[in-house]
Amino acid sequence: GFFEDTDFNHLNIELLQHLGLDWHTLFPLSDIEIDYLLASHLKAQAVRLVHDKMEAAPIFGLKDPRTSLLLPFWISVFEDCRIDVSYILATRNPVSTIESLKKRNRFSSLKSTYLWLKYVIPALVLLRSHKTIAVEYERILSNPKEQLYRIGNLIDLPRPDSSKLSAY
Repeated sequence: GFFEDTDFNHLNIELLQHLGLDWHTLFPLSDIEIDYLLASHLKAQAVRLVHDKMEAAPIFGLKDPRTSLLLPFWISVFEDCRIDVSYILATRNPVSTIESLKKRNRFSSLKSTYLWLKYVIPALVLLRSHKTIAVEYERILSNPKEQLYRIGNLIDLPRPDSSKLSAY
């Protein structure tokens, strides 16, 4: 992957495997499957992981696309941990995603389109009632300063040093 937190990434993979699924399975997770995960030993493992991350740093970020699929599980975990959570929904142009999956995984355009929809639409719906900002990957590349300010404002971070921001 690209800059995924390996601990969360491995746990997300384990969660999907616990259901007999993979990241590219086309059908969405059902409420029954989420309830099954929440009742499993994996929830306690997830709570420990979040506590460990919070002990290491008062503010941390989690990046793993599988989190989008498992969002109901993670929202429950974060609520149990009683932490203030802000969500940054990073999206990429669907055409770029489709081309990337075609090149990297040899997926058909149809499968890639369904995957993009499966990852993005449920997250948009679920995160409407949470502190969330949507950020487009292409805008981060074209105007990182503006997007970093938007993200920082959401999570109440001080503005970065302008020289460090320029270097970024």
